[in-house]
Amino acid sequence: NEGDLTSNTKRGLYLSTDNGISWTYQAPNDGGSAISPISATDVVYDAAAGKFIAAIRYHGLYISTNGANWTRMANQPTPLSVANCPAVTSSTCPIYRGQLSVVKGRDEVYLWFVSIDQFNNVVDEGIWRSLNGAPWTPIDETGLTNCGDPGNNGCGAEQGYYNLEITAVPDGQATALFAGAVNLFRCELLSNGSRCSTLDTNFPNQWIHLTHVYGCSSIAGVHPDQHGFDYLLVGGKAIMYFGNDGGIYRTLDG
Repeated sequence: NEGDLTSNTKRGLYLSTDNGISWTYQAPNDGGSAISPISATDVVYDAAAGKFIAAIRYHGLYISTNGANWTRMANQPTPLSVANCPAVTSSTCPIYRGQLSVVKGRDEVYLWFVSIDQFNNVVDEGIWRSLNGAPWTPIDETGLTNCGDPGNNGCGAEQGYYNLEITAVPDGQATALFAGAVNLFRCELLSNGSRCSTLDTNFPNQWIHLTHVYGCSSIAGVHPDQHGFDYLLVGGKAIMYFGNDGGIYRTLDG
């Protein structure tokens, strides 16, 4: 409840077992000890694997089978090694914010995360995928980080401390991957590949820039700063919903 939030409220993971009426704080365990309260920037449920996954600032990825007992995931993306991210909270661990998505019906998980450098600049640490619990593989970001707008304005993970989102949608045997920070981008991954297939012959094997919020006034109709995606599969097509600083949008054809 909003009235329960005070200056002493702990940041992190909370569990409700009564349909959201009450919530209890859950302290993840690392190295045999509970970690100090810190922001959990996203949490998803991987139904195929029967586990929750959470991205925790300055620590990495944590898993739970019941939402109450959380431990550090054995497999982490390369930048989040134990050497870089020890059990104690460390601002040198290169994850300030991470966003997760699970492909419905598959044990196929995606993570996009950023760190903050010593000059308070956002550093894109990459988009990563894990299949069936296997080690994480980086996804090529061509067309996303260099999106073609003047000065690369609004490209990649710009302002990722504030606006960052990723959603993976089943598309037959392929995966349609949507990523957004300032702008929205789409990538089609075929046969578990790590590089986008060609959706536009003018931009082969790369992410497609969908919005151009700062770069093309004739087609820029979407407000910047993306905060949330979701979708509904109907008749084999995805109805996409996304929210940003300008409101909530819907597209009927992905």
